Amino acid sequence: MPEEEQTAGQVTPPCKEDEVVSEVGGEVVQLQQGSVETVRGQEVNLQQSMARTIRADRADLENSLALRIEAGEVSLDSSAAGLVRADTVHMEESQGCLVSGQEVTVQGGGSYAVVGGMVRVEGGRAGLVIGRHVDGEVRPLLDLQGAALFGALAGLATGLVFLLRELLRRRR
Repeated sequence: MPEEEQTAGQVTPPCKEDEVVSEVGGEVVQLQQGSVETVRGQEVNLQQSMARTIRADRADLENSLALRIEAGEVSLDSSAAGLVRADTVHMEESQGCLVSGQEVTVQGGGSYAVVGGMVRVEGGRAGLVIGRHVDGEVRPLLDLQGAALFGALAGLATGLVFLLRELLRRRR
């Protein structure tokens, strides 16, 4: 594993083309056009980079990709993330699979599921939104009534499949 460059509590891992660094840690971690498995730090900044796991007090991603982010505060700008768990999440023109936090703001991006205490969606999309307080123009694929209808229809369809299977067994 290559040595990391450290300057006054700041870590900038050296990345060559097609090289993936396994783990980087420090007070402030900045990664540009690189790939890393795990990033740990008080402040993590990624620009045009990829990370499998980020654990930080604050994580800022710009034109980057992360599979899992756990932080106090997360800011995604034109980025994508799989699982985001944070106290505060701000997504601008970004995509997320599952985003959860006390305060979640989605501007012009989207997520399959957003869960939070305060959820604000402005010009964005979300498949499922669960929040104590939901604000903005939220256009979820499933709202409470849609989810109830979907559940009832899925239960009915499953029941019919089991009934037909039992009838076919009796015929034999």
